[in-house]
Amino acid sequence: MSDHDEVRAFITDPVLQRRLAKYMVLQCFRNSMLAALAEYIHARRPNARGFSASNLWRMMQFYETYRGLPRLAPLVRVLSSTHNLLIMSRSKPDEEREFYLRLCAQERWSKRHWNGSLPERRN
Repeated sequence: MSDHDEVRAFITDPVLQRRLAKYMVLQCFRNSMLAALAEYIHARRPNARGFSASNLWRMMQFYETYRGLPRLAPLVRVLSSTHNLLIMSRSKPDEEREFYLRLCAQERWSKRHWNGSLPERRN
């Protein structure tokens, strides 16, 4: 079976189509909710900064990533949001995240150093 045939079978699978449709609906709902929340915050607190829909999305990702890892909380607070975003996006296992968080805090790596040192995660 060629790659094209596998992709075609994947795309035409009715179970996968239903799952994909459900996923897309959830993503649209989540995105519209975050946009509405950003507008609500702006209306209530016009001078508040950093509460755009994309920033709220990152906050949610940050919470979901670290909520069950209290031992990492001190390390996460020491690093900048840029460092944390790089580590979150490029390392998936908790142990790997912990390793990079500790290394970054101890070595005081800059963002530029991180970009060259931390490998891109391929899913």
